[in-house]
Amino acid sequence: MKRFLSVFLFAILFGGSAMAYDFSAMCSSGQTLYYNIISAEDVEVTGGDTNPTGDLIIPSGISYNGFSYYVTSIGESAFYNCSGLTSVTIPNSVTRIDNFAFSGCTGLTGDLTFPNTVTRIGRDAFHNCSGLTSVTIPNSVTTIDIAAFSSCGITSVTIPNSVTSISETAFASCSRLTEVTIPNSVTSIGKRAFMGCSGLTEITIPNSVTSIGMEAFSGCNSLQGNEYDNAYYLGNEENQFVVLFKASSTDIISCDINTSCKVIYESAFSGCNGLTSVTIPNSVMSIGLSAFDGCNSLQYNEYDNAYYLGNEENQFVVLF
Repeated sequence: MKRFLSVFLFAILFGGSAMAYDFSAMCSSGQTLYYNIISAEDVEVTGGDTNPTGDLIIPSGISYNGFSYYVTSIGESAFYNCSGLTSVTIPNSVTRIDNFAFSGCTGLTGDLTFPNTVTRIGRDAFHNCSGLTSVTIPNSVTTIDIAAFSSCGITSVTIPNSVTSISETAFASCSRLTEVTIPNSVTSIGKRAFMGCSGLTEITIPNSVTSIGMEAFSGCNSLQGNEYDNAYYLGNEENQFVVLFKASSTDIISCDINTSCKVIYESAFSGCNGLTSVTIPNSVMSIGLSAFDGCNSLQYNEYDNAYYLGNEENQFVVLF
């Protein structure tokens, strides 16, 4: 009861002031960190009036004014543009890393490992951390928010089975990223998720993926995929044909889409002016924007004031 009263009085006394934090304290690695009291037992690390540098060890707990608190989150913009940080140790008490928490920390280098307690990595949390080389995300994480690792220097990333969707621009402009394995738990890949990953040569897409946002792989010019009947596919060891990525050439005149295909990526056949025949299997669950843009020679099936694409058994898979 006393602790709740203390927090309440603190909010009354300082809630209207210009202070960006409730108190500060020096951590074991020698830097001064700033904290906000968010409950009777918990605090978050927040921004202060100094920029910590060097190897930072965030404590799991902190005492203030006679009370002990757990450090459970790294608050929004807590270390924004702290370019002098070279490494950070995140304690097991932390469950959230909020928006922009480490955005612009260009001095962070090497591998970044999160404790198994973290469930959320917020928007732009590590944007432009250009010195990072790899990221290991634990199975506790359920949300990788928008642009969480965009413009990072990572060459590899491990995405856990706890993640069900990859948010838009999550890894956009990671030009050094060469290989990505997406787990079977993921059902959707957001728009521009890997846009600008020019070094990406291999990506494993599981059978669970049923939708891919626009420009998800825009600028991934090193991706080739697996070839089958005038088209290239992305997939996994068990199914190499999950996503029809692109036509093998704009000069193709026909394409028999693999019967294991789930997704036809946007603009896949764009500009294939001579394409007259496409067989679309019942397995296809989504088709991206402009997939058949400019395919003026394509033959289709008419039914009740609409045109369809399909296969011999089902001529009406796609309302074209």
